[in-house]
Amino acid sequence: EDPSYARGMCACAHHTSCGSCAVATNPACVWIGPAELRGSVEYTNNFFFTSFATRQSMSSLSVRAGGCHPGWGFGAFGLVQNATLFNGGMGHLSVQTELVPDEYFWAQCSLPNEGSALLMMGAIAAAAAVLSALMGAIFPQRPKRAISELPLI
Repeated sequence: EDPSYARGMCACAHHTSCGSCAVATNPACVWIGPAELRGSVEYTNNFFFTSFATRQSMSSLSVRAGGCHPGWGFGAFGLVQNATLFNGGMGHLSVQTELVPDEYFWAQCSLPNEGSALLMMGAIAAAAAVLSALMGAIFPQRPKRAISELPLI
């Protein structure tokens, strides 16, 4: 079972494998491999004009199953969740969870993490450089004349 809250709220949720999730036709989805679920609980007491806060980290939980999540080439979205269980005159109790993946895949299933995004950015930069060089060769700039060379009216 996928413990993250955001997974069921997106168009990525119906993908059940990396091969259907991390493809170029789904640029808003990333496949998350094995992950670690971290959590913490915070309690603040506001009793009789005194205030103290305590924060307790929970033991990490290893999540082996992968899942398709909303994201882009530099990571997934919605992996940190906060919830306030109660908030009143006596204090408040809140919980935070974070899903930390070992690796994720975007647009393909071979190159993990931001590798595919960096590869794509490099390809775009190389294409822009080649196009700029071609444009310079096809449409050379004429040398500009100095103001003293312009005819007087």
